[in-house]
Amino acid sequence: MTENNAESTPNAAEGAPQAAAVKAPELPPVEVVQRIEVSRAALRRNNPATSGHSVVVYLTKAGAYEIGSGRLSMGELWLSTPQKMFLVDVAPHQEKFLLELPAEGDAFCFSADVRVTWRVRDVVAAVKDDRDPRVLVRDFVEERLRDVTRKFDVEKSAAAEQRVQHEYQDRTVTVTEAIELSACTAVLGLNEEIREHIASRLRAKQKVEAAENNHSVTMVTERFAREIEALKQKHDLEMKQERMKVYADALRSDDVNLLALRLSGHDEDVKDVLELVMEQKKRGFERASAVLDSLLDANLVNRKDVATLMQEAGSTLLGLPQRSAAPEPPPVTAKATRVELPDDDEEEEDDGGNR
Repeated sequence: MTENNAESTPNAAEGAPQAAAVKAPELPPVEVVQRIEVSRAALRRNNPATSGHSVVVYLTKAGAYEIGSGRLSMGELWLSTPQKMFLVDVAPHQEKFLLELPAEGDAFCFSADVRVTWRVRDVVAAVKDDRDPRVLVRDFVEERLRDVTRKFDVEKSAAAEQRVQHEYQDRTVTVTEAIELSACTAVLGLNEEIREHIASRLRAKQKVEAAENNHSVTMVTERFAREIEALKQKHDLEMKQERMKVYADALRSDDVNLLALRLSGHDEDVKDVLELVMEQKKRGFERASAVLDSLLDANLVNRKDVATLMQEAGSTLLGLPQRSAAPEPPPVTAKATRVELPDDDEEEEDDGGNR
């Protein structure tokens, strides 16, 4: 892994407003494998040893790679001088780079600020592989994160961030035989065009919700008004029924004062009370009529005897004034007067008497 630099262009979502291919900035090369000059003179000046952050790798004259543990002795320098000698950096490396990651549907992209930690896992493989580890790490992370963010709508960047953290923040992942990823986090953002698009959608949604809420409030208000009106009508009906009971009791007991007292505060009941009075009179008439019909059927009375009574009952039912009984005609007195008969009659009487 030496001087070879690779350029990586993240795949932008097709059809998105910002979907023009964005060329990722070139990463400066990092040398995790340093080649050491193996001449005897050079090794006497620079004879490195394996430490906590670097490991020495030898390519022997037999063509085998060996990991050194200490410095080469003078005998090894003169008798077993290696063909090649490498110093491999095994310390953790932290990198930061920007990626364009597609959202659900590939119509929009997240702008991802990615932070990774990686290290060499196999020093011999690192010596054999001459590719730039930073480019390998970036390409690997981009591929994996694209699979994650494609599962989330562009408006759910926070959820996508949490999924990335959950998958890779504390997880060791093998990138190549030589490199491993020990941590990866991403901060997802949106460009101005996408933010404006989302804001317009949210404003439209809020207008719809406000209209629905207003409609719901109106419906609830109208329903409450109907329920209150129904309760009021029920209450008024119950109160009126109570008053009608009092009116009926007053009519049955012929308590005119109580009837007038109660009606004085309820003018709206006058018509109903009049109908109640007429109903009572009607029932009385019907009862009397039934009794008279029974008497007539039993031949206890005749229709001439009850004609006047039936007429008066009808007048009472209709509220007509009763007719006063006709006055009896004054008695006729005859005056006795003597009628003088004519003379002829007297003579006839005399003749008859004589006869």
